[in-house]
Amino acid sequence: MDTGLCISETDLRHTLDDAAERLPTGRKEAQLLEAARSVFLEQGYAGAGVDDIVHRAGISKATLYKYFPDKALLFRAVVDQVCLEQRERLKEVTFNLPTVEALEAAAELAVTFMTTPIAQSVFRTCVAEAGRFPHVGHAFYLSGPVAMSDQLVAMFERAEADGDLVIDDKRLAANQLWQLARSVYFYEMLFQVRSSVSEDEKKRIVAETVAMFVARYGTETLRAQVAQNGAQRSA
Repeated sequence: MDTGLCISETDLRHTLDDAAERLPTGRKEAQLLEAARSVFLEQGYAGAGVDDIVHRAGISKATLYKYFPDKALLFRAVVDQVCLEQRERLKEVTFNLPTVEALEAAAELAVTFMTTPIAQSVFRTCVAEAGRFPHVGHAFYLSGPVAMSDQLVAMFERAEADGDLVIDDKRLAANQLWQLARSVYFYEMLFQVRSSVSEDEKKRIVAETVAMFVARYGTETLRAQVAQNGAQRSA
């Protein structure tokens, strides 16, 4: 079947486990990734020069190429690092929590992270360069949305086993939850309509995201719990 995908089904099953095993083990590699991260976010993928990166890292070009033979691999490592940090936060805040609290934590993480300067910069860079350098967009997609979706799917499976959710297509539901939580604020910041999102605005988005998600996928018991929580907040 022709899915229209530009990357293989095998690649779509990519997780960040391999990337976690490739985390910097030495001081020079850590310096390199930190410098590359700041240069890529400031100048974009195409504008980032190897000379700028090695100068900021305080290393030689030979050392850079020892770890990363080309700029695309270095960018992929930076994206992986950012997304690994996000994945670990998602694990921390969603697993071993009751379903409603786990959904709230995931939604709060999404709206908080996607409105940070680093997430905004990574997103702008990947979108700006995806046309000329498809591998840049692929790297972000596999390490970001796909990996985050994997974590949410695992959380949904646990909630379903507990009798709280009923979801046929968990991958689709994961994307829906993430998009709901990003809400309008992500795009307003992306297009520089606003410079920040208040804590009250985040709380409102989290509550509305969970209410809508549970209305679609929650069991009757869970829907009643969310409705009760909403009533208590309004009182």
